[in-house]
Amino acid sequence: MLPTEVIENILQLADWKSILHARASCKRLDSVSRSLLVWREQYAALTALNPSTPRLECPLERYSSSELEKVVLQRGSVDAGWHSAMEYPISMRNIPFEKATYVETYLVDGGRWLLASAFGAVMVYDLDDPKDRGNLLIPRHADAHESLRTTYLMVDILADATPLVFNLAIGQDQREYPAPENTPFWTHIWRVALNGHGADAELRAVHLTSFTTPGDIYCMDASLHGHLYAKAFTCTSLGSCVEVYDWSTSSLREHRKAVMHNNDRCTCLPSSRHRGSKMIPCNSISLPGTKFVRGPSQLRYGLSAGCSFISCTNAGIFVVKLSGNVSSAHILHPIADARDVTDVLVGARRVYIRYYDFAEAFSYDTKQNGASDVVYCTTPPQKRFITKECIPYLDPKMDDVSGRVAMAASKSALVVFYYSQYNKYK
Repeated sequence: MLPTEVIENILQLADWKSILHARASCKRLDSVSRSLLVWREQYAALTALNPSTPRLECPLERYSSSELEKVVLQRGSVDAGWHSAMEYPISMRNIPFEKATYVETYLVDGGRWLLASAFGAVMVYDLDDPKDRGNLLIPRHADAHESLRTTYLMVDILADATPLVFNLAIGQDQREYPAPENTPFWTHIWRVALNGHGADAELRAVHLTSFTTPGDIYCMDASLHGHLYAKAFTCTSLGSCVEVYDWSTSSLREHRKAVMHNNDRCTCLPSSRHRGSKMIPCNSISLPGTKFVRGPSQLRYGLSAGCSFISCTNAGIFVVKLSGNVSSAHILHPIADARDVTDVLVGARRVYIRYYDFAEAFSYDTKQNGASDVVYCTTPPQKRFITKECIPYLDPKMDDVSGRVAMAASKSALVVFYYSQYNKYK
């Protein structure tokens, strides 16, 4: 009979599937397989395979063996569901939500917390808890008109803070009846932090600032990073612009901002999710198509001077490589008829293409070819079910690591599709 320490060391070298098989063979292996050291090693191995994996909500030291096992099994079994030939998700959850035809949503990195807002107030849903009915995270600002629609929810996770802390920008840039034409638009910045740990954890929010934005504008995209908040919009008086606010010094009394005027409409702004190292001077490149559907994915840096990323136009999904010497673009997945596509979600490893009546899902990965070149490869696209009532003009949201997709299911509900095999009973 091998000593417990030896069995523990062996299990640390095995993959999580082998550990589950060993657990079923005898009581002693079942006991040793639940060791904290075993699952810390499994989590480290999973993170090494997927460097873009977001960090845990709390410090690793606060996680028990069973909690780490849950994380590894949930994240490690996404590929099986994502690549499955079965059209239906592993499980599906409907969430009642009034006025879902106006909803803006955001899936916080990791896939546990879903934020949803229609007219300024923000609800939060714990997607790890199938019994959670949602809680009011942020009330509507008292001075903002009740018919002023939420147009954007933008999250910037504070990388140095632990447990989970992020800034949240709420943009209200669209009037609905009966809001008067002179109703001002609003931007609100909140600090949201995780309180507690595990199943008892919750999100709490503290208001940082709110300010109005003048002009009759049509906002097309927004981005939040650090103390800067940017909006791309068209305005009757200014044309196509990008405004960059220093929200930390902006209030109802004054703004600190820069305005950049564009000849063409800017429809995509960089996200705080897609950070890279310091940019170097690069060549520019034109992609096939007439408009962007979705902006760049996470930047990947090779050994040579340059970077690569994924971007989507109405002609297809492209791998773009930029460097100071040579730039190129190669098609990863063609789009036959962009008129049938309502949105394309590009993550660090996964792609979700939303059509009017169905969706497609596939993964992509990188391989090192030689000393510096990075080659992208894909899995076969698989057709995915969506409900007939799903609203096509509202953006779906995808969390890459958990394999969860959220969208408006009907006029009065949201739907979450779970693709991890671990979520069979969610």
